[in-house]
Amino acid sequence: MIEQIIDGINYRLDNETLTAEVIARNIPYPYEGDFIIPETVVLDGVSYCVASIGSDAFCECISLKSIVIPNSVTSIDDSAFEGCQSLKSVVIPNSVTIIDGYAFSGCKSLKTIDLPDSLQSIGSCAFEHCTSLTSITIPDSVTDIYWDAFEYCAQLKSVVISNSVTSIADGAFRGCKSLTSIVVAEDNSVYDSRENCNAIIETDTNTLICGCYNTTIPNSVESIGDGAFERCGYLASIVIPDSVKDIGTYAFALCENLNSITFQGTMEQWKKIKLGNGWNSNVPATVVHCTDGDVEIG
Repeated sequence: MIEQIIDGINYRLDNETLTAEVIARNIPYPYEGDFIIPETVVLDGVSYCVASIGSDAFCECISLKSIVIPNSVTSIDDSAFEGCQSLKSVVIPNSVTIIDGYAFSGCKSLKTIDLPDSLQSIGSCAFEHCTSLTSITIPDSVTDIYWDAFEYCAQLKSVVISNSVTSIADGAFRGCKSLTSIVVAEDNSVYDSRENCNAIIETDTNTLICGCYNTTIPNSVESIGDGAFERCGYLASIVIPDSVKDIGTYAFALCENLNSITFQGTMEQWKKIKLGNGWNSNVPATVVHCTDGDVEIG
């Protein structure tokens, strides 16, 4: 392996595979403005294909405004663009299959991003704290969305989950307080958004795993998953059907405006529901309104 700066970009060159990885430079804020990464680089007459953006490669480049990634790149590694606060435009080619953990975490100026049809997985916290991001469509190629992938994307309003997604980890959309529209493709075999409920439901278990302040919980839901509405800041009221038998840990925690909780069953039915630790932590509502009276929840 050889490390070499070519045209201002630091690379790790592999003489066996003739591939290059973009890596971090050991100087403060080395990249700024508009940046285009080439498909190939040449050193001493040898051509190398740029195959990956390495861990921390552009991390904390606070003056980087746009980046074009070439069609040769297959992976964007951990924290590659983390903390690039001025980054407004990213072109990700159809060659990329993996966006790793924290890859674009804290890119506060990023309003939109087109995920490529080649993408297979979105890593943990990959887009967390992208506070200007307004919408996201998960392409048909993605199978895995890891924990906290889009956590605290405060302006995110709509999410479309494709039919290929088979695993959505806890907290994938936690703290997305502006979220009003959640749609799962009708032919997804694992998840659904039945009855236009604006939520993600695990089909086999009838567990609602992710909701928003515009969610209507269907009568077929049996469980509300861990953290399903956690930090849903604009959620003011919720109606829970009497089909629900389990409410998970932190399900409604830190919903700071949740003043009204209604259960469409009796007080006796409510008392039989299994309530996870902290399910209503820091929620202003103090009672659950049942069909025959109120139950104090403290």
